[in-house]
Amino acid sequence: MPALAELRYTPGMNELLHLFLGAFCHQLPEHSLTVYGAALPLCARCTGLHLAAAATLLYLQISPATRHRTGLPTGAAARLLIGAAALWLLDGVNSTASLFWGAALYPPTNALRIATGLGVGLGVGMCLGALLHDALSRAPVSLPIAQRGVDLLGPLSASAASVGLVALTPWAEVRALLLALAAFASLAVSNGLVIVALVPALRTRRRDPRRWFAPLGLAAALLEIVLLSLLRGWLSR
Repeated sequence: MPALAELRYTPGMNELLHLFLGAFCHQLPEHSLTVYGAALPLCARCTGLHLAAAATLLYLQISPATRHRTGLPTGAAARLLIGAAALWLLDGVNSTASLFWGAALYPPTNALRIATGLGVGLGVGMCLGALLHDALSRAPVSLPIAQRGVDLLGPLSASAASVGLVALTPWAEVRALLLALAAFASLAVSNGLVIVALVPALRTRRRDPRRWFAPLGLAAALLEIVLLSLLRGWLSR
């Protein structure tokens, strides 16, 4: 695969992607998964969150059962996602307490970090997917995007597969690129939704929001990443 080989040996690319991902994560090596002897450029929690959010968004776009649904999760699906978010918060607080004060309810592990990250990323992706359909779908369906617990199995499987893809990729630069694309995608979608919601002029008959969503979302996400990277560099001096 010459394209991957060329990417593999691009000078400085790994450092650039590491800097890019620093806008999303503290990047502590001991909190990151080790793949082929090298720590991923995102911590395990952020790895699970961003991969799950992006994989869930992709799944919701291509699944015929969900790609036009505009309602947020309800019923058992909503309760499971709320529970996953609560576990993510608990594990994050526990890990922070262990890091800064040496006291924790239980020993933090990267397995728990990535599991709770996957859970909350699944919820983020489901909510973003529903809002995305509501804003841009040409044939919106006023139904919840998920109601039963079994409705979460498809996007959860896609999320787990995305983690497996990163874990099985032998090139550090390609792994970092996959993580950067996943994080950037969910950030661009969320920024695009906020802009379309806050600027009524983009939702008129003459200004179809579908024309503006992608460029505005991408530009806002890129600007946010640059500002966060600069802020992190300034704080770390």
